Order: sequence, then structure tokens, then C-alpha cells
Amino acid sequence: MSPFLPLLGDKRTSNAPIVGGYQSLREDLARRSPDRFVPLILIKENVCRLLEARLREDGFNVLNAGRVIYVPSHGRQNDFHRQFAAVLESLR
Repeated sequence: MSPFLPLLGDKRTSNAPIVGGYQSLREDLARRSPDRFVPLILIKENVCRLLEARLREDGFNVLNAGRVIYVPSHGRQNDFHRQFAAVLESLR
């Protein structure tokens, strides 16, 4: 079992596959964590914005707390490390 489920794309693609695939993602996550306790950290700006509230409403343990985490590519590696560290730091 993978510790994460990647949902990748780029800014040139529509958000429709992310939004349209939500039901399938929710079902897969529920199968992997029936009690929905497993912590999730969303990565990729549009994934964070599109899915965080929906996952929380469906009872999943999303740790982002409104924080966006950029994909660590194309010069965003430092942003990723800072943003991811902020989410982890908030758990202390």
C-alpha cells in the first residue's frame, strides 16, 4: 500500500479530472482507512484548494489546515520544503 495517492497534472490541464474523480478517491481512501483516521497531506496547489474542504466534510483527517503545498518541481523545491515543514510543525 502506498503512503500517498498522487493526483498530478499541470496548470494547462483542467481541474475537471480532480473534481470528477472525487467520488472514486473518497471510496479508495475509505477502503484504505475505514475509520478515516489516517492523516492526509494534500500536495499541489489546485488539489489543496479543490479537495481539502470536501475531504474534511467527509470526515477525513486532512492536515493542511488551509495551507497550500506546491509540487516540488520547476523551482518550487524550497517552497515545498517550507510548506510541508509548516504542516508538520503544526502537529507539535
